Amino acid sequence: MRDLVMNKNELLFQKAGALIRITPCHTNALRFELFFDGEVTEENFTLLPQQADGSADETENEARMTAGCLSVREGLSRNAPDVFRLSAG
Repeated sequence: MRDLVMNKNELLFQKAGALIRITPCHTNALRFELFFDGEVTEENFTLLPQQADGSADETENEARMTAGCLSVREGLSRNAPDVFRLSAG
């Protein structure tokens, strides 16, 4: 399983040598950030950022972040493809 940091409003994990952070950034919106140097920066380049609540959960095989009606899933096993699965509703 890949390294994963999870809290209510954040999924942070490493994949292909980069850090990936997924956070809610608006009602029904998710932000994906990629940090190639392995160091997370806190600069917010989102236009019209708003405080948003999300929820994160994890199973043995995947992690999921949900904001409003959007949900993204990421496979956590070493054999999982490098694909995010986005669903609405």
